[in-house]
Amino acid sequence: MDTGIDKSNPSKAEIKYNNIDLRKFTNRNRLKDVWRELHEKYIKRLEEEIKELESKYIESRENRIMLELSAKRKELQNIELEQVQRNLIYLNREFYENSNKNSRMLARATQVKKAKRLIGVIKNDKEERCNMMREKMLIFQKFFEKLYMGKEINVNESLLALDVFKAFDCVEWPTLKILIEKLGFRKKIRKVINQL
Repeated sequence: MDTGIDKSNPSKAEIKYNNIDLRKFTNRNRLKDVWRELHEKYIKRLEEEIKELESKYIESRENRIMLELSAKRKELQNIELEQVQRNLIYLNREFYENSNKNSRMLARATQVKKAKRLIGVIKNDKEERCNMMREKMLIFQKFFEKLYMGKEINVNESLLALDVFKAFDCVEWPTLKILIEKLGFRKKIRKVINQL
């Protein structure tokens, strides 16, 4: 039955949708699939080579085979470690990222909120910006080592400096009395506190 629509001459939008966009989408997914397949084949080949080298080493007990075996094991271990790290990144994502538009906006808002709590870039002693986690950890480690290297550390005063409200539970009365005098309270208040 003829509907009267000429399908031999499609519009530009139809051509673009049918040919270019879908081709890009399928090519991108195809590349991911091909890479995943190659990666899995490489891992299987490594595992097979390790099994072969183990059987050869059991037969001959040569150091050369043992060195090859340890190198292959190390390579496989590095690949597995990268996969675990990649999977951990995806585990940290929110569950509702791949749902409708409102949920994706909510997911993005939570990611931004989490990112604000993290320290992205920190300066080291040479005033260089460091954004790698190892560098940041070393900087913090050096900072706290210097902080606690002092010989005369008074625990009560350091507790007061950190959090006044929690410090009152841990600090002894003589330290509190000294602090009250330093803060400059009136004599009447000091007398009342001394009587406690």
